[in-house]
Amino acid sequence: PLSPLPGRRPPLPLSAYLLTRMAAPDEEFRVKSLTWHGRDTYMLMQGDNGPCPLLALCNVLLLRNSIALPRPGAPNVAQSELTALLAEYMLESNPVTEASPPDLAANLTDAMALFPKLGRGLDVNVRFDAVDGLEYSEDLLIFDLLRVRLLHGWLVDPQDTATAAAVGSRSYNQLVERIIEIQSLTQANAAAEPDAPPPPPPEAAAPYPGADPFPAADPIP
Repeated sequence: PLSPLPGRRPPLPLSAYLLTRMAAPDEEFRVKSLTWHGRDTYMLMQGDNGPCPLLALCNVLLLRNSIALPRPGAPNVAQSELTALLAEYMLESNPVTEASPPDLAANLTDAMALFPKLGRGLDVNVRFDAVDGLEYSEDLLIFDLLRVRLLHGWLVDPQDTATAAAVGSRSYNQLVERIIEIQSLTQANAAAEPDAPPPPPPEAAAPYPGADPFPAADPIP
């Protein structure tokens, strides 16, 4: 029932659908006014460990003038308002028609199911050799449908040749698996080594120089 039909919107109001799927409380974010390329617009401010994906997508689209805040001039905006705003724009910019790609409707449905994660964080598997080095996953579907390029700053210093050679083009998950593999091999090799022989017993010390350290037992009277 959530798959948009050609030329139609989902039967359930989108904002109501998203609110029922959101696990986090409806947080509010401060709005900052600014001028961008001669145009007055807004920027959303992050709180303590706020939802980075949601705010980043909204800020990019605000700077592009692709979306507008529901209450211009208000000092704060609710997370539910931003989520519904992004979802509405995603559907409007990807209309499902007879000429659409055959998987567009399914992609939109899958992306809508991912919207609650925007408030908690997405799972991305980065590569450390390029700013756009990302292993594609379902969580990146929203960025594709919104036509926003996702970049990261986790790069290996090329001057650190040893680390750069060890990391190479491996992803984060591949490096974690490699570390676990090396640790397992190290532990297995340590367990396979024979135990060292016990140290020899210490030599008995004489009570005084020249004395027999092992005197004969006194005869029984």
